[in-house]
This record gives sequence, C-alpha cells and structure tokens, in this order.
Amino acid sequence: MSDLENSQKASYAVFFCTLVVVLLTLTPVIFPALYSSSFGMFTENLNPFELGYQSTFLIVSNVVILGFGIAYYKKKIPSLVHDVVDKIRTFEIPKRVTIIALAVILGVYIGLSAPELSLDEGADWADYDAKKKKKILRPRTKRQIC
Repeated sequence: MSDLENSQKASYAVFFCTLVVVLLTLTPVIFPALYSSSFGMFTENLNPFELGYQSTFLIVSNVVILGFGIAYYKKKIPSLVHDVVDKIRTFEIPKRVTIIALAVILGVYIGLSAPELSLDEGADWADYDAKKKKKILRPRTKRQIC
C-alpha cells in the first residue's frame, strides 16, 4: 500500500473516533437524562428523551454553521463574505510567533490561577466537615445501603 492510502486510512480512523467522542459528549446536552436513565441508579421517573435547556441553541447553531458551510462550498454566498472566509482559511502564523503566544497565554493563566492552590477549602465547605463528623459519630449498620 502506498503512503497516500495509509494516510487516508489514518485520517478516516481519526475522523470516526473523533466523531464518536463528540457525539457521546454532546448527547447529554440535547438529552440530559438519557445516560442517567440508562446507566444510573434512579431511573423510575426519568424521561430519557426530554430536551435539555441548551438543546435548542446547540441544534440551531449547528444547523446555521452547516448551512453556511454548504453555501460556501457551493459558492452561493456573496463574494465579499467568500473572500473573507478564504483569507481566514489561508491565514498562517509563523511557528515562532505561535510558540511565543502560547507561552504568554500559559504564563498568564498559570500566574492568575496559582493563588488558588493555597486556598483552604475546608473553611469554604463547612458542611463537608459536619458530614464527615456525622459519619464518624454514626457507624454503619447492616441495613444502610450507602
């Protein structure tokens, strides 16, 4: 087999694996109770196909993006918009600038989030301490399930 055939097979494999992961990730946005009703402990009063509050936004935005992509492919959009999309598609940033920008973004993020490492979450979550003490004071019996 040629390198081109191997490259195409690898591309298809990556595409289908990515598609499966994305579909598994976005399914709870559209149907929030679907996984819980299938794999959860409490499934009695769940409607697995009840739409979530973000499902409308997700479906509409995906239809708009897909429609725009099809219109772009068939050259049914105005030439001004087509030229802008072409400029965006062909725009390239040099590798050195990319690495510098990535280092700056990571540095700023690490600098801003580092103080969170020294937070005492035990003081913020006082109810956790109470629950922990309650479990220590009340031992489990055979009849308790959880």
